[in-house]
Amino acid sequence: MDPIANLTAIRTVWDQRAMWVIEARSQGIPWEQIADAIGLSRQTVINLHKTASRNSTSGGVR
Repeated sequence: MDPIANLTAIRTVWDQRAMWVIEARSQGIPWEQIADAIGLSRQTVINLHKTASRNSTSGGVR
């Protein structure tokens, strides 16, 4: 796989995880439960949520 396609695939996975985190938090699911469900640390999930929330206010999850 060429490097650009690989980066695009990785970004797609992170974008999907960001959408899951935003949706889960909007339903009141705790950080720890989200982290366990998607296989990330609690802090990574919080950071992902902050970044995705910030980006979504400027035109979508990036």
